[in-house]
Amino acid sequence: MNQPVQIILADDHKMFLEGLYALLYDDKRFHILATAKNGKEVLKLLTKYKAVDLLITDISMPEIDGIQLNKIVKKKYPQIKVIVLSMHKQNNLIAKLINDDVDGYLLKNADIDELSSAIDKVAKGNKYFSKDIRQDFMKSMFSPKAVKQSFAKLSKREKEILILIANEYTNAEIAEKLFISQFTAETHRKNILRKIDAKNTAGIVRYAIQHGLI
Repeated sequence: MNQPVQIILADDHKMFLEGLYALLYDDKRFHILATAKNGKEVLKLLTKYKAVDLLITDISMPEIDGIQLNKIVKKKYPQIKVIVLSMHKQNNLIAKLINDDVDGYLLKNADIDELSSAIDKVAKGNKYFSKDIRQDFMKSMFSPKAVKQSFAKLSKREKEILILIANEYTNAEIAEKLFISQFTAETHRKNILRKIDAKNTAGIVRYAIQHGLI
């Protein structure tokens, strides 16, 4: 049997935090290690708990907010996944989080089934952004015409490889999965970066999110 996902919850609204704790508590797939009311408390908890898999955090919190917290956690504890659960839909905030490699983003009106699914996916190494967030963010970043033109630049194979890269497959894993050489996989990666005007894998992930591919 797989070990439950070890989770820390952070939100400065006590009632919401307690409600979230109660919703996840009975699910045997998850184990809530601790809760915190701001980012500063989370960082203290991370020095205490060494086996944290996932942090679920709000954005608007005193001391250290969710955007700063995600950036710090990704730098100091890159193995820890981060899901933001917030009321905010501002695209500039979401863009900052994507740039800092956040693993998931859901609105607080998401139901428990969606949250549970997001936790499962993120814990397995995937990204999860709610449908509303993906659609709003894509509309803000690109006009429909620009999206179509940008995506049309990629070949069918490149689209396939882009999705694999966005889901954290290495060149070796892509080569094995698609029965191609690592050199070919690397060539496709370089072509994708050039065609979508990205500098690195983070750029590919952003592109995949913006186009609703992950």
